Amino acid sequence: CHVTTGNKTMVKPSHSSSPGRQQSNWAKLQKTLTRKPLVQKKRRVDHDDDAPVSVRPRSVVAMDCEMVEVSGGRSALARCSVVDGDGKVLYDEFVRPKEKIVDFRTKYSGIRAKDLKSATSFDECQRDVARLLSKKVLVGHALKNDFDALLLSHPRHALRDTSKYPPLMRLAKNRGSRKKPRKLRDLAKAELDLDIQGGEHSSVEDATAALRIYLKHQAQWEAFVMRRTRGGGGARGRRLGGAGEGRRLGGAGEGRRLGGAGEG
Repeated sequence: CHVTTGNKTMVKPSHSSSPGRQQSNWAKLQKTLTRKPLVQKKRRVDHDDDAPVSVRPRSVVAMDCEMVEVSGGRSALARCSVVDGDGKVLYDEFVRPKEKIVDFRTKYSGIRAKDLKSATSFDECQRDVARLLSKKVLVGHALKNDFDALLLSHPRHALRDTSKYPPLMRLAKNRGSRKKPRKLRDLAKAELDLDIQGGEHSSVEDATAALRIYLKHQAQWEAFVMRRTRGGGGARGRRLGGAGEGRRLGGAGEGRRLGGAGEG
């Protein structure tokens, strides 16, 4: 299967885990991806500006990555998927790590040695994904892990991380009013009545689930972003339920190490 982005045709990975279950979940996700777009007042927004952006379907993408373990016990990118605001796949590629793989983590990642034989290079994936994310509102779950693997960052005001949005978090035990992130699997079940990640993960399915959760809460979420932007003068007040450092999209020159504490 081929996916076209700009002037380039991407080859969609043919391998998928638990085909019957995933097809059923995929159909369910696609059926629910209908909604009225939230339109805010237009304004010019620079990448380093902390103001909210207009949120239209064309301005939204969702991303998820799968990792393998490489030498030194670090996580490395092995698959990356990006879907648009309607759930259409824009990019879905297996990625060949630069380091030696010591564990494919197939039980969770769904990655096998054969998937990486003709996989795209890390540098090519990084470049293509940076282009797709540019000037977009990015939805995902535990996005810091994905950014660490891609060696990229994204403007703070344009992040919508389902692991960081307070209404989707849970109270931590014995920690007063502090909240902790919930697993994407649990959120998908609670918010969408959808079973995902029962075995091998699918980055397309996970990205689409995060997108659907965001769309369900979009009006309230964007109002929350607006309030935090207007009321918070410091970095803490401008966190906006996202993750990352709010820097421009960058490459390996940033010197950030591959890694992350799990794939969400």
